[in-house]
Amino acid sequence: MYKLAATNGYVWNYVIYTGEQDSTAGVGHAQTVVMKLLDGLDGCYRTVVADNFFTSISLAECLLEHDTYLIGTLRTNRVGSGGRVLEENLSRGEQCRICGVPAKYSYFGVISCNPCKMFFKRNANAGQVAFVCNFDGQCEININNRHICSACRLAKCFKCGMSTDKFRTSRNILAKVQAQRQLEWSDH
Repeated sequence: MYKLAATNGYVWNYVIYTGEQDSTAGVGHAQTVVMKLLDGLDGCYRTVVADNFFTSISLAECLLEHDTYLIGTLRTNRVGSGGRVLEENLSRGEQCRICGVPAKYSYFGVISCNPCKMFFKRNANAGQVAFVCNFDGQCEININNRHICSACRLAKCFKCGMSTDKFRTSRNILAKVQAQRQLEWSDH
């Protein structure tokens, strides 16, 4: 039996494996199981944490197409993923691509630290016109001076691949809708 559980331990969905006659058997079995477990949950920007039996690059790409993230360990001997893992030379001690401090997670498409994530989130929609560099855009951004030149820091965020397309807008839209409804009710 395969289970999808919430962080509080409750089972959200399950799939019973009945052997080789099962439609999930064979190559791609793990990916098929995960996609069946997630049926109806895609498009919600959830994060799936999976055992290394289930984790593969093709699963991660498939989940990303459905606005779902994957955390797991990639095995180098996994069919279809092993060679790519070795080619990428992935390491445990990743650094923020913006300022160089140790970082664990990818935010808005780039491995970055929490301060750079929040800086980008607060300032990206304003764009480059909101800031002006006093040094012709040649500032070096690192842990010691990342707060000095916002224009160069934001430019480096975009240059490294951060994207506003990865913002969660659902919360902002919901707040705006609720505010609009309150205004409509107050007018009556």
